[in-house]
Amino acid sequence: PFGVTMKVEDIEPIVDKYELFIDNNQIYMQDSYTWPIDFRSVSNFSIEILQHMNDDKFPKKLLRVCNIKGEERIFDVPANTLNAPQRFKDALSDQGNYRFDGNQKDLDKLAAYLFDHMGVGRKVDVLGWNPEGFYCWNNSVTVPGQPSIPINQNGIFHFDGHTYYVPSANEIYRNNPYRYALQKKIVLKSASFSIEDYLSQVYKVHREFGLVGILFAFASAHQDIIFNVAKGFPEFFLYGPASTGKDQLFSCIKRMFGLTETDLISLENGQSTGKSKLRTFAETSNMVVHLSEWTNSNRENVGMAKELWGKNGYKIGTMDSKVSTDMIPILCSAMITGNEYPSDTALLSRLVFGEMTKNLFNDQEVEDYKKLAKMLTESVTEFMDKVIWQREAFEKNFSDKFNLYKKTLSQRPSFAGAIDRIITNYAILGATYEILRDVNAFVFPFGIDEILKVFDSFAQNLRSKISSASIFIKFWDLFIIALRGSSAGHLKEDRDYRIDGDILSIQFTSVFNNIQREWFPRFNESCPSKKTFQDEIKNESYYKGTAKKRMLVESEESGKEKSNAVSVYEIELSKLPEETKENIINAIYWQR
Repeated sequence: PFGVTMKVEDIEPIVDKYELFIDNNQIYMQDSYTWPIDFRSVSNFSIEILQHMNDDKFPKKLLRVCNIKGEERIFDVPANTLNAPQRFKDALSDQGNYRFDGNQKDLDKLAAYLFDHMGVGRKVDVLGWNPEGFYCWNNSVTVPGQPSIPINQNGIFHFDGHTYYVPSANEIYRNNPYRYALQKKIVLKSASFSIEDYLSQVYKVHREFGLVGILFAFASAHQDIIFNVAKGFPEFFLYGPASTGKDQLFSCIKRMFGLTETDLISLENGQSTGKSKLRTFAETSNMVVHLSEWTNSNRENVGMAKELWGKNGYKIGTMDSKVSTDMIPILCSAMITGNEYPSDTALLSRLVFGEMTKNLFNDQEVEDYKKLAKMLTESVTEFMDKVIWQREAFEKNFSDKFNLYKKTLSQRPSFAGAIDRIITNYAILGATYEILRDVNAFVFPFGIDEILKVFDSFAQNLRSKISSASIFIKFWDLFIIALRGSSAGHLKEDRDYRIDGDILSIQFTSVFNNIQREWFPRFNESCPSKKTFQDEIKNESYYKGTAKKRMLVESEESGKEKSNAVSVYEIELSKLPEETKENIINAIYWQR
């Protein structure tokens, strides 16, 4: 045919086997079988299958097409697209001016030719660590111990004799804001400052919380190795009022993975379902997910957070059989912020818990904060790349370092008698520090003495919160029972308590006296002192403060009740656990 550039000797063996050839951005089909042999063009494009991507559920083929105008597209299609002309034409028309005019017989011949010449590889759906032994960014691939591998503009790279396709790195999605929005941010870039400068500034601004945050971030980059040894992975929880720096510290961590300040899930607005939240933990691997606006009122969130420590995903049914299931895994660690802290003791034991209360800063501290904020305007992913590069050190040494730290921490007064999960969490962070210090890839801005001091402080505060949460679970259980008790011994509205909208006001002395009588018969243990309750309740997120309210008090002269202004404790019902709040409200309505 006119315009063919291939030589006859190159065309002949292809035609003999497949009865077609591809040249000049067209597909030519053999149209006669006697000499002279005629050919007809059945397309306005050339095509090749770059690779078949194996997957037991969603196999794909990666196609490259180029039309007669020189317009090239690389895209993936379901593996069976070349089985039917209409399906093939639909896939082509989605990409632009690509027409196929052949019939089923023509397509069968084309498929035979393309299949015989295609490569075999895999589509990389999950950025981060992949089981073949590489960490995939959206523009580069980190292979520990080897030079990085660039990903080309079509999203393709080659590793260990195989071809891999990263859809989010394909330039056809570059300007599409709806496709791969998260993945397109995760790129490997260099910063204008050193990792030592960055870590020092994080530590200077965020103090002991920065120390823990740095170790948590680096541990997260190898959490698959760590989980296999420790059988759990901590969740980093920062509790405190606004303007204490919680979100900036988490931004410092997220930025090292290529994530931004807005990459978070709000637990308060309820827009995301429980399953969609868990799916976020499977989008990337060995990275972090930020859960913001923690509230105790949502019991589903409490259950989900407890499962994250043990990396328990959720099961979905399959079409393979009536009983078969697939698992959506938990591949990332959790970072949680909130103005409330969890009241569930089992969840608290799974947390590395930091309480940030400082929100007034001097001029120098403000300048340090601004300097760190300016650093965050640059990409700092190269710092995490240094940590990922040390994977072999984690594989060889983590188990021994972890067990050594568990033994060391167990002997310290702050951890003595603590729940094993608490010791495990801090042993993970300690072992991470030891491994990275030993390989001398960079210098930490703190040493072992500072680390142990911070661990002690965090553990003491956490154990205090667990103890407090435990006694107040019992406190509110007895409070609800007293609301429903007999008329002689029950708590009375407007005398012992009153409700004004979301505020529950209680006369603490009369409420405590009632609860104290029931404590031992119910729990077979001595009731904590009144002072213990008064001190601990002030640390609870639902405690609003003291106030003067008009309540009924007994007159010393007549023995009758009269209205008088008395001191009360104010409790925000909305910040109580949802079940507790509902039980209190229902008991009050029942009493009325």
